[in-house]
Amino acid sequence: MSSIIPTKIKYFLDANNIQLKKIKKVKNGISNNVYFIKTINNDNFILKDYISSYNKTCKEKLLDNSRKKGIPTLNIVCEYHDDNCDIEMYNYIHYIKIHQLKEKNIDLLINLINKIDIPLNSSFNYQDTIFQKVDNYLTKLEKLNKYKFDKALIEDIINRYKRLNITNKNNLYIIHGDISFTNVLWQKNNIALIDFDESIIAPKEYEYVSMLIKYCFRKGNFNKKLAKIFLKKIVNSSNIENIQKMLDFYILKVLIEKICLYEYEIIDLYDKKQQTDSWLYWYKLLNDSNLKIKNLI
Repeated sequence: MSSIIPTKIKYFLDANNIQLKKIKKVKNGISNNVYFIKTINNDNFILKDYISSYNKTCKEKLLDNSRKKGIPTLNIVCEYHDDNCDIEMYNYIHYIKIHQLKEKNIDLLINLINKIDIPLNSSFNYQDTIFQKVDNYLTKLEKLNKYKFDKALIEDIINRYKRLNITNKNNLYIIHGDISFTNVLWQKNNIALIDFDESIIAPKEYEYVSMLIKYCFRKGNFNKKLAKIFLKKIVNSSNIENIQKMLDFYILKVLIEKICLYEYEIIDLYDKKQQTDSWLYWYKLLNDSNLKIKNLI
């Protein structure tokens, strides 16, 4: 076996009579650790050990809707939850990841979003929205008397966020929130979707811009041609302002979250892992003319 097994995971596997041939940690994250498991019967599974909480209601509703719409996705094989522990084990999907998209792939991705995202009426809990999530981080930041991070830069980010004045806070959906190379798997023209842990209530435009950034910005490089194809599919004269605001909102959300976690010593912005997704990279995106929609369409 290629990974040392934490005690709680060993107990979980033993309790569910999972006999291991191999276990390998494939993700060491802030919110969860992910393991690949092969049993002595050569069955493959994915196991998630959650470090922080996630929106279970949004996740379960979106998973259920995806299955109803015929989208292959992960199914929970066994799970354990208590106040201190969340562990879930899923079936393994034998699709592949595609890192070079063609226009037909983009069409399929947008169709996927339109299939699975669930429109909401007025009866939803604002606490479950992406706006409240960011507001919670802001509240924690503003409670601090002093910062480890540059105070002027923090104030600039907070002021930019407050100036956005997003007005479409009622036209909301339950969205996946992380449509990306990692979570969209392919088998010819068939798509499988995994990792619903970022599912949340947000405008549809938030899902679009999240996908745009994750597919068009990779390792510090901007694929302008791909971005133009994406935007041609999703932007029209009536939503261009909302798309731009959501794009700015997404970048500011990432910065506010990173800085808050740093100030409360949950992450180190300057360690090797964080430098692969640097706060400075995101800050530069705020002023990047490539991210002005009117310059791309």
